[in-house]
Amino acid sequence: MLNKKNITLISALGTLISIGSVFLSFNTPINRCEYELTMPCVSAYIFLICSIFVPIFIFSLVIYWTKEEVFFLWKKFTCVYLFIHIFLVIVNPWIHSEYSPFEKESVAISSLAFYFLLSLILITYKSIKLRGK
Repeated sequence: MLNKKNITLISALGTLISIGSVFLSFNTPINRCEYELTMPCVSAYIFLICSIFVPIFIFSLVIYWTKEEVFFLWKKFTCVYLFIHIFLVIVNPWIHSEYSPFEKESVAISSLAFYFLLSLILITYKSIKLRGK
């Protein structure tokens, strides 16, 4: 069962994996990762996928002290968005091409910003709505 404590611990672990993979993939030219499967490229790939855990960890700390209704709504949204983020990072190429104007890095960063903004709006709206009750 994913309760507040478990989500905080899982997202903290994902954040640590994301940060650790940055150090392993440092100074790797991204255009090489399209054709090679080296350790720095795998680390860069792990970072792009696990980077979603950084805002999840931040919001799990914030939402730890909110009402259960806010937590359950945010948890449902986060579980769905986690798969959307992973899918978007996997299907986009490392470098933009004639087939796709996007690249993994820009998609991951845009996805993180979009998740952060939507989570902030969702938590604020639900908290204000429940405050009136």
